[in-house]
Amino acid sequence: MVCRFLKGAFELKPSLPKYKNIWDVNTVLMYLSSLHPPQDLILKEFTYKTTMLLALLSRQRCQTLHLLAVRGMVLKNDSCVLTIHKLLKTSRPGKHVSALTFTAYSPDSRLCPIVCLSKYVKRTSDLRKGTDQLLVSFQKPYQPVSIDTISRWLKTVLAKSGIDTSVFKGHTTRAASTSAAAVCKVPSSTILDNAGWSNATTFGKFYKKPIVPASKAYGQLLLENLHT
Repeated sequence: MVCRFLKGAFELKPSLPKYKNIWDVNTVLMYLSSLHPPQDLILKEFTYKTTMLLALLSRQRCQTLHLLAVRGMVLKNDSCVLTIHKLLKTSRPGKHVSALTFTAYSPDSRLCPIVCLSKYVKRTSDLRKGTDQLLVSFQKPYQPVSIDTISRWLKTVLAKSGIDTSVFKGHTTRAASTSAAAVCKVPSSTILDNAGWSNATTFGKFYKKPIVPASKAYGQLLLENLHT
């Protein structure tokens, strides 16, 4: 009887994945590369770019980005290490997220996280009064931003990149980044360690998704091939 009840409950309200696929990271990176050079960008645009790069390259939640602090940053010419000193969603006794490490990307300075971070810290140093939170508002009174604000920034970048934000929200950067890493044959152990997952089940069940084609949809490609 219990089994029949559970089966009926599933039929009435099925527990299905919210996303069957995920957007292509390359689409967003192309947009971010157009926001260059940093000195020609208004603080609003530069903040959007820096936040999205941090989200994609760290594979972290908005909560983690919200806790990034200048006092926990070791910024050099070719690398940046950010240590999280507060509890996260995945923190537990004996388990805490590793320090986030970013390295310079010499092939393309437009997408180099070190260039963005160094310029961003310098431009916001005078605005960061009474707080050491890394991400601050680009509008007066330049207060530390909330988790919801960071998520809204990421969603704005997705919209500007051409991603359908009626389907994909700001928090999907975690799934998009890790799914792209899997397609690029990044070792599973590296993905799990950087994302803060203890086993592959969480990644495979909730985050690893097929990537939506960046250019043309399957139906359009099919029609074009049939037509020719």
